[in-house]
Amino acid sequence: MRTIIFLLIVLAALPAWGQYSYPATASTALVFPHLVDGGAVDQRWKVTLVFTKPNTTNAANVTINFYGDYGNPLLLDFGAGPVSQIALTVAAGGSRTITSAGTSASMTTGWGFAISTVPVLGTILFQASRNGTPFWDVSAPGTGPTYFYTSYANENLGVAFANT
Repeated sequence: MRTIIFLLIVLAALPAWGQYSYPATASTALVFPHLVDGGAVDQRWKVTLVFTKPNTTNAANVTINFYGDYGNPLLLDFGAGPVSQIALTVAAGGSRTITSAGTSASMTTGWGFAISTVPVLGTILFQASRNGTPFWDVSAPGTGPTYFYTSYANENLGVAFANT
């Protein structure tokens, strides 16, 4: 009986162990294979990137580069003017969120590549609005720095590929 209880405790702890399975000094690369921004007022998109630092040891310095569908630098406005690269810091045990302004008159698509000095988790969120009223939200959780992989696949999920 003690063996069964011990095994149940170990199995229950495995998902939590995954966030600490990499050394605190390892680097992380995250690919966001699809993003969309701007568009006409009847369907305007914003993209949000959320970075979370589960380990409480060090802050993470993250650099995100944005590329168009053909690999050229993609300019996105996150509130300080159009840029193709953003550098930010995620506090140890914290999170950091950036959201595009979505003000481009034409819909822009592309992908992003983030490099971090220490492991972070990354999620991309899409929001579509019609005449300023949000009507659709979609998120795509990243696999992050863990040995364990969870698939959110279902019959309605689309897949995008990026050739870095």
